[in-house]
Amino acid sequence: MPSYQYTKSSSLLQHIDSLENFNFPSALIPSENITDILGSNAKTHTTQEASVMTSRLNNRDESVADQALSLSLIFGLILFYVVFTSVYGKIINSIFKCITYPDSVYRIESSFDINLDIAIKEASYVWPIVIAYGSMVLSRSFLPPTYSSIRVFVTMLAMVLLFIVARWIIANTITYIFTSRVVKQRLALGDRINKFISVLVLIPLSLLLSYIDLNDNLFAIILTSIVMGLLIINEIILIYDIFKRENISFLEYILYLCTLEFIPIGFLCVYSLRYFGLI
Repeated sequence: MPSYQYTKSSSLLQHIDSLENFNFPSALIPSENITDILGSNAKTHTTQEASVMTSRLNNRDESVADQALSLSLIFGLILFYVVFTSVYGKIINSIFKCITYPDSVYRIESSFDINLDIAIKEASYVWPIVIAYGSMVLSRSFLPPTYSSIRVFVTMLAMVLLFIVARWIIANTITYIFTSRVVKQRLALGDRINKFISVLVLIPLSLLLSYIDLNDNLFAIILTSIVMGLLIINEIILIYDIFKRENISFLEYILYLCTLEFIPIGFLCVYSLRYFGLI
């Protein structure tokens, strides 16, 4: 039977020297024996490196969730907008024609039917989602990357729903004290019409801004400011037309605007900015 002589050059022992530069997980080797076993130049994965790797994995998961939410909202809003404008095209045209007249609410009220009621209700249901999505899109340019899109969207949606409830309570209280039931119904109709217009305008604007960096695009900032300003002015005019037509004093009109429009919207904006640490 032949015999073999094992030498360092012909065995696996020649690879031991390379272990000094190999990265071993520290959890597999007792810390007091690392130097003795692997040498003084041995490298191990520390707890800090492990936490960094875990953080990267978590950020990747959040990024995937954010992208899934954004794509779902974009697809849902596009689908809703296409179907809504196709089904209620004539109603949309008539409403946009009516708002060019001073007594737009009364013109819409005179032609009110079941289809118009359904269209306005559907737009009112989608309005909180559109506002929350628009806020999420705008927040990308102002919030640090630590804030996920899911957190911003859920937070803004909760705030908008809370704003709707508070506004409904204030509106019913004020209209019960100062106005009649008919005026109350017309003010509610005017608010629903403004939400209807806002949904039709803000959906394409939000989808456009989702592909634009607002930090480097002055045109997008000006366009957003103009659109939001026009929507606010339109709502103020709608309310003023109702108060003027019903011979309600200008002082009550100012009181209505302050308690129902300016104060709640201002509180919502300030609270949102403080919540996200912008002020």
